[in-house]
Amino acid sequence: MKVRLDTVLAGLLLLAFILPWFSFGPFSMSGLTLATSGLRGILLLLIPASAIFLLYKGYLGESDKKLQIATGAIPLVLIALNMLFGMGDAPGSIFSFLGLGVYITIIAAVAMLLVGLGKIENKTFKE
Repeated sequence: MKVRLDTVLAGLLLLAFILPWFSFGPFSMSGLTLATSGLRGILLLLIPASAIFLLYKGYLGESDKKLQIATGAIPLVLIALNMLFGMGDAPGSIFSFLGLGVYITIIAAVAMLLVGLGKIENKTFKE
C-alpha cells in the first residue's frame, strides 16, 4: 500500500483533534470538545472535515494542491483566532494552557501548508 505525506499529515490532524488542546489543572479540553461546546467553536469542525476530505482524495489516488493549502491554513487561522478572541482575560501566558493536541495540530498544519505550496515534496511511502 502506498501512502503519501499529505495523507499522513491529515491523519495527524484528525488524531490531534481528539487530544487535549487546553489544560486547566485537572481539566482538559480537546478540539472536539471545543467544537461541540458552543456556536463559536463549531468552525473548528472544519479541521477534521478538511482532513477527512483530503484522506478521501488520497484514497482515490488524487492530489489537490488547493485542498492541501486549505487543510493546512484552516487550523492555523482558527487556532490563532481562538487564541486571540477565545481566551479573553485568561491569567498568565497562553502557552501555559496549551495541550499536546494544539502543538501537533500546528506542526501538521504548517507541514501541510508547505506540502501544498511545494516547499516540501509530497513523497509516497510504501509499507
